Order: sequence, then C-alpha cells, then structure tokens
Amino acid sequence: MQWLLDAMCKILSERNQMAMTAGLEHFTSMLGSLMLSNENLIDEVHPSMRALFIWHAVEECEHKAVAFDLYKAVDGSYPRLMVLYLISSWMVVMVTSYYQFRLMLKDRSIFRVGSALKGLNWMFGFGKNAGHFRRMIPAYLDFFRPDFHPWQHDNSGDIAHWKAVLEDAVQAGQQLGA
Repeated sequence: MQWLLDAMCKILSERNQMAMTAGLEHFTSMLGSLMLSNENLIDEVHPSMRALFIWHAVEECEHKAVAFDLYKAVDGSYPRLMVLYLISSWMVVMVTSYYQFRLMLKDRSIFRVGSALKGLNWMFGFGKNAGHFRRMIPAYLDFFRPDFHPWQHDNSGDIAHWKAVLEDAVQAGQQLGA
C-alpha cells in the first residue's frame, strides 16, 4: 500500500489529494456505518477483534466530514471532487479485490466455487444477511449530489450506542461477545 500512497502523492496535486481523501473518507464512513447499523455483522467478527472493529467503525463515522469540509473550504471544485471520487472508488475496489484474491489463494478457498458465491451473496445478494454492499449503493451515489454533505447521513445514534457498548465493556473488563 505504501508504494501506492507514495505514487499518488507524486502524481496528484495537493488539491487533488485532498479531493481524493474526501472521497475515500466517504467510502470508509459508509463501511463504518454498515458495521454500526448491522449488529449481525459485528457478531461475525471474532470476539478478540470485535472491540477494535467497533472502535474503528465509530472513528470512521465520527470524522466522516472532516476532509470533505476542509476540501470545500480550500477548493470546493465539484468536478474535481467527482473525478477523484470515481478514481478513489476504482482504486478501493481494485486494491481490495487484489488482497481478497491473495487471501483466498493462500487458504485455497479460491478453488472452491461455493466460497466465491457465498462472498458475492454477502456483498450483492438478497436476504437477511446478504447484499450489504448492494444496500450501500444509495449512500455511495449520494456523494454525487452537488448539495451533498456527509452528515446528511446522520448515524450519530449508532455512534453513541456503540461508544456506550465499548465503554460498558471496558468498565466491566470484558471482551465483547466472548
């Protein structure tokens, strides 16, 4: 990843880097919001990692507008923001797919069709615990609206809930879901 970040810093102007960061922050806040609004996803995380996942999802959601607001204050070019949002989205998909492929190759699940189908169903399918990425499409597309702001997707209730859950676990000295 470091080589990619270094390349982006060499290729892109500071304003383009800021626009890309605003787009990436929207993407990561959507993922954080996905976690916080779906307790069944949190339950899928191993108990030893659950608190870290929750904390990271909360953190991504809490600062979802920082880079966006900074970009709007410093530059604000809508076309620049849209182009860099598309580029950053493409990069996230490519990098994530590359690493997922490597993980599946390492554990040999790439050779089991059922594993790939299960993953695709989880991301794009239909049903109670399926189609998580498909359900994010409206939030993804909202970014293209000229009047968009990240806090129009107000998930402060989920943030407060999970911060309280984390605080209670810390106070009790417990591992979440153990």
